[in-house]
Formats: sequence, structure tokens, C-alpha cells
Amino acid sequence: MELKWLKTFVTVYECSNFRVAAERLFISQPSISVHIKLLEEDLKVPLFVRNHTQIQLTREGEYFYPLAKEILEKANENKQLLLSYSNSEKIQLSIALSPILVTTKLPEILYEFMSHFTNYELDIVIEESHDIDALIRLQTVHLAIGTSNSKFKDIHAEKLQTSPLVLAYPPSFKDEDKKISIILSELLKEYPMFVGYLEGIEPLLTLIEQEHKIPRKNTIKESNIVKQLVLGGLGIGFLPKFLIEDELAEARLKILELKPHMHLFPVEIYMKHVRESEQLLPLLNFIREKYNSNL
Repeated sequence: MELKWLKTFVTVYECSNFRVAAERLFISQPSISVHIKLLEEDLKVPLFVRNHTQIQLTREGEYFYPLAKEILEKANENKQLLLSYSNSEKIQLSIALSPILVTTKLPEILYEFMSHFTNYELDIVIEESHDIDALIRLQTVHLAIGTSNSKFKDIHAEKLQTSPLVLAYPPSFKDEDKKISIILSELLKEYPMFVGYLEGIEPLLTLIEQEHKIPRKNTIKESNIVKQLVLGGLGIGFLPKFLIEDELAEARLKILELKPHMHLFPVEIYMKHVRESEQLLPLLNFIREKYNSNL
């Protein structure tokens, strides 16, 4: 059974005339007759009774008409689905993220983008912020999001967020009704201070040491490790506020906001790329919208 036979049958049924059906289908009248004959032979039932120039539908023809219509409509629907699938080839983009952003809302934003834009596939790699510019210029990645601006003129750097550095410490520490200077002094006596994981930490510590002694410093190379150590009650450390939003909301961490020092060395998140291509634009706009809605 061929679809063109079904189309001819449906058209003849609706026109009640071979000649009119032939004109509508832009084929000859003998071709109409051939299609109907072949369809009847395939189905092994008569569909029309022919009396000279008049045709009359049989009981089988009446029964088959809605079935034939459904087959044609389903075939057309499937054709459109196939065309839609063929035209929606996957767009693959490579995204580099700074390690500090792995436990922030950013991975969730990227996952949400893929759920909305199903024709996109994002390949996410983790790279240090100071290595990201080279990857962009070599076009190894299409987009990079990290905590440093770019010194290269051919790289477009867009600031997404600015976050102050706050001193994070375990919630078990008793700090009720105490002045900030006293809390800081007691924290430094009780816990080691983690250092070495963020630009801006050392100048901030220098300011702190003008008024307070820091007896113990432990060098850690990764901000997320510092967060876990503080959560475990093993020390204190300065962290960007965006990194510990969930922990603060769940009261799993406490913070000390050392004004105005905390605003002197903010941590900034930058979105960087070489050019704003048509394929990249939906992702850029989605990320912008998500960050703007949370400001």
C-alpha cells in the first residue's frame, strides 16, 4: 500500500468524481483509475462501484475513508517531526569554569539552560582562572566564567557579580553579645587561619594583622576545600559570600563582616568570550538573566 494510492482514494471520495480528483491532484484521470485499482487489489475489497461516468462508494469504502485519512495525517505528522528533528541538530559549546564556581549556583544555571534549550549540549571543563584566557584565544572553549578580568583586547569580559570577602567560621563558636573586634580576636586564638587560595587574601590579612595577631596560618590551594574545612570546624577563612550562600541560609556557617575591609578586596565573577556568535547568544542571555534576577 502506497501513500499516493491513499491520497487518491481520499480525494476521489471527497470530490465524488474521478475527473475533478485528477485536476486537484494534478495527475491524469487514467492514473486515478490505476491508483484506485491497485489499492483495491492490495486491500482485497472493492472501494467504488463504477457505472459509466458515475461512481458510488461501497460499504467497505465508507468504512475505510476515515482510516485512510488517519494514515495520511499520521504520515504527515511524522514527516514534520522528522524534519524538525533533522533541522534541530545539536549545538555543542565548550564552557570553562573556575574551580571556585563549581559549588555555586552556576552549574545549576547551565543545567537549567540545557533543559530549556534541548538542542544544546554543553561540555563543561574546570580550569584555573589564570589559564582561561589562553583557552579562549586558542578557541579551545567558547565561553569561560571565572574570577579574573582579561588583559587581552580581543577577549570580551563581562562582570556578572561582585561579592565581598567575609570571614567564615564554624557555627559552634559562641559569639553572642560580643563586639566584632573581640569575636575576631577569639577566633584567631581558637582556630588556624587558612591562606593561599584566593587573590586578595594576603593584602586583607596584612590589614587584619595591624590590629590582631594571627598565630596560626595553614596554606590551602582551593577555596572549596577551605569551605569544607570550616564546615568541619577545623579552621576559619575569608571566602566570597557567593560561595557560601546555601550554608549561611541553612545556618551551617557563620560569618564576620569586617567593614570596611571586606569591600576593599571583592571577588568578581566574569563571563568571557572572543565573539558573541549567534549560537552563543542564547546561553549568554540566559546566564545574564539569572544573575541579574538574583542581584
